[in-house]
This record gives sequence, C-alpha cells and structure tokens, in this order.
Amino acid sequence: MPAPKVAQHWRDKVFTLVAEQPNLSAASIEAKLHEQANVEGIEEEPPSARTIGRIREEFSRLSEAQQGEYAYARWPESFQSGALPWEAGRLVLDLMAELRRLSQPRPLLRHAKWYWRITQVAPDLGIMYRWRIANHAAVLETQGKLAQPEDTRRIEWWLAFRPWSGREPTFAHQHEVLLTRLMQNVNEKRLSEGRRPRYTLEPIEDLEPFTEEPPWFAAAGIADRFGVAVPDTADADDLHDLLSMRGLRLGVDTPLSPNPGEGERWEEHVQARSDYAAMWARRVEGIADGGSETEDGNGR
Repeated sequence: MPAPKVAQHWRDKVFTLVAEQPNLSAASIEAKLHEQANVEGIEEEPPSARTIGRIREEFSRLSEAQQGEYAYARWPESFQSGALPWEAGRLVLDLMAELRRLSQPRPLLRHAKWYWRITQVAPDLGIMYRWRIANHAAVLETQGKLAQPEDTRRIEWWLAFRPWSGREPTFAHQHEVLLTRLMQNVNEKRLSEGRRPRYTLEPIEDLEPFTEEPPWFAAAGIADRFGVAVPDTADADDLHDLLSMRGLRLGVDTPLSPNPGEGERWEEHVQARSDYAAMWARRVEGIADGGSETEDGNGR
C-alpha cells in the first residue's frame, strides 16, 4: 500500500530544516514541526518521524543547487556564493527587516530570488504585495506549475497593467478581465447557435488574493446582481446596460473643481478619464451586440 501523500507545506518545512541543519534526526525534525504548527496555528498533524525519513531521502536526491533553494537567504553568504546577485542586496535586506517586524522568518533563497524578479518589473509595488506574489510564484515553481499558462498568465497580466500604480486608469486590469469574460460569453452563445466563435483575444483572469474590487463595480451593482466582483456568467447586454447607466465609474472620483494652481493638470485628468470611459464603452458595446462577421477577430 503506497504511503499517504504529505502536504506540500510540510514537505517544504522538512526540506528547509534539513538544508539548514543537516544533522538533525527525524525525531528532532518532528518535534520542531510540532513547535512551528503551534506558533503558526496549523491544526493539521505534522508528518511522523518515519515519513520525515522518507522526505529526507527525497531531499538527498536533489542536486546541490536545488537543495540550496530551501536554505534561508543571508547577507553576505548567499551573495558570495552567487545564489543571489549583489545588486539585490538592499532589496533583500529591506525585505528581511520588514518580515522581522512582522515576526516572520527570513526568506528562503527561492523566495528571495522571486522577490528580486518581481521587484525588477514592479519596483513601485508595496513591499508586502511583492512578497506575496513572490511567494505565490515560488510555490508554483516548487510544484512544477510555473510553466502552465493558466497559473502564470494571471500574474503576467496583473503585472502588465500595474493596477496598484494609481495612474489612469487605476482599474484597467479589472476592465480587461471583464472584457474577456464578456468575449467568452459571446463565443459560447455563438457556438450554441452553430456559429463560429468571434473573439480570439487572450483571456485575462483575475489574480486573487492580490486584487481588490474596484468601487465602480459596487456602484454599478454588478457584485449584488451576479454574486461576484467579476462575473463568471453574465449576459453581455445586461452588463453593458449596467455600465452605461452608471457612466463607467473608474474607481477614483474626479474632483468637481481643481485644486489651486492645478487647473491645467485637472483638465488633463478629466479629459483622460473621459477618453478612457468612451474607449471602454465602445469596446463593451461592440461585444454586447456580438459584432459583425467582417470585424477583426479581437473585437477591437
């Protein structure tokens, strides 16, 4: 009878304990796992010493480089060994300080690498948001899922649209998520009618738990009507009507009058919001009516 599968988080914890303290016995590792479970509030029972022995054997079959990924990042050792680039030093030290303030352990090498990579493309994203996405990517990599499009495209598009930046439009990412949901709904309707799908634009899925519901979703009543912030199933005409009625509120209210000395900037802000709303309304309208067979395949 095959041994029961050990949860990934226990497996990773054993790997880290072995990487950090190679001479620990299986019984000592089991005791440390119980301590960690108490501190972290994990109700699930840790693996037994016998199971830990099997996990240690699995760890021993990894390459030296792979084993090193489960050790903690340290300055300067991790940089002297080449595991992390020297230019990542300040970022990793800042992360270590923030985690320490939150009573969390220093990052593992694998996670620190991903934190560095995420920072390269999103330097203005908050430190803990970068850390959460780095953790998410590191877990996907550990599970061998990083090469699977359904798991990586969500991160890619969220980073591409930078919804955290505060620039206009703040909620462009959520708009694109909704647009591609509408396109999928239209395609499904056309298929049910024996017609070919119209839209081939790559779908964008929401990235939870890193996204927040934009205020205009609530204002438009979409969450109340469909039960979720970005509806899985929704009629394109209904959504079009809802969004049109509410004037496509974009999440950041435009002030009724400019602040002193900001008249020109205020006018540019209002115009940018107006142009974006008009563009988005045209795209939704084009999807809502199903489009014509002669338009391009992306619904643009």
